[in-house]
Amino acid sequence: MLEYADKPDAKNREPRKAKPKREIDRKKLRAEINTKFSKSLAYLAQ
Repeated sequence: MLEYADKPDAKNREPRKAKPKREIDRKKLRAEINTKFSKSLAYLAQ
């Protein structure tokens, strides 16, 4: 029972710490994609 009770706690604790990091990474990736896309459009527009 103790081992089974510890496993869900560990699973619940890890995603809480990882979610903010993943959100920041997604924002960075979106920003990078937007800058590259805008630069490519500006290059094609010239």
